Amino acid sequence: MARPEARLCVTVAEDDDDIRAAVTLLLEDAGYAVEALASGGLLLDRLAPAILGDPDVPRPDALVTDVRMPGINGLAMMEGLRANGWRAPIVVMTAFADDDMRKRVARLGAAALIDKPFDPDTLTQTLSSLLAATGEGAAAPGLA
Repeated sequence: MARPEARLCVTVAEDDDDIRAAVTLLLEDAGYAVEALASGGLLLDRLAPAILGDPDVPRPDALVTDVRMPGINGLAMMEGLRANGWRAPIVVMTAFADDDMRKRVARLGAAALIDKPFDPDTLTQTLSSLLAATGEGAAAPGLA
C-alpha cells in the first residue's frame, strides 16, 4: 500500500510493552505515523508544550490510550487534556469496561471505547471514521 506524503499522526499511550508494540505495528501498517509512549504521564509531558502553544511541537491527529497505567492513568490523562482545550479524538482501550467505566470515559469526552482484547480492524476502522469526521481523514489511509 502506498503511503501518503503527509501521514496522519496517532500517539499511543499503553504500559504493556507487547500491546504497545502490536498497536504501533498495526497503525503503521495502516499508514499512520505512530508515536508510542509507555504511560499517561509521558503522554502529558510530550503534549504539554503543544498545549501551551509551542508551534515547534506538533500535535497528533488522534490519541489511543489504555485506562489502567501506572502513575497517571488514561482517565486522569484525558481529564487533563480536555481541561486544557484538547480537541483531537481520543480512543480508549480497556479490558475493564463496565457501565461505570463507559460513563466516565464518555463524560471525559472520549470519541470511542474499545474493549480488550480487540479485533485489529476495529481499531483501524474506528480511527479512520473519527479522523474523517473531524476533517483530518482526507489524508488518512483507506479513506475515500
